[in-house]
Amino acid sequence: MNKKINLIIAAILFLSAHQGFGQEWIVPSDKASISNPSEYNLENVKKGKSLYMLNCKSCHGDAGKNNALPLVPAPPDIASEKMHLNTEEQMYYKITTGKGGMPQFESTLSEDDRWRLVNYIMNYKPNGEPVLVEA
Repeated sequence: MNKKINLIIAAILFLSAHQGFGQEWIVPSDKASISNPSEYNLENVKKGKSLYMLNCKSCHGDAGKNNALPLVPAPPDIASEKMHLNTEEQMYYKITTGKGGMPQFESTLSEDDRWRLVNYIMNYKPNGEPVLVEA
């Protein structure tokens, strides 16, 4: 009997988790039209890097190394094409609200710091102009 109950509980947990992970992460249009008030410069990108190292690296890994934690869904590498299919505004929204295994940072990071994180990620945009060059 216990085995049957455990199986049912496991199935419910799997299906509820799968439902959230299988959906595309759509950013509401009113949230996708705000602009980044944080200037894209070396100072803000460096601050964004410090924030990334403290809050994001443990799951997303090192930029360009594809060494994210093996989660489902996998956290995208910040230098990947998948990450940069998002606009700055979409990244900001996702950092702010979180979803599934991605925590929300609205209550732990200031608005300015969340935008600085976006600036750091944008430093790795393909065909972009990086202001922070790392060895």
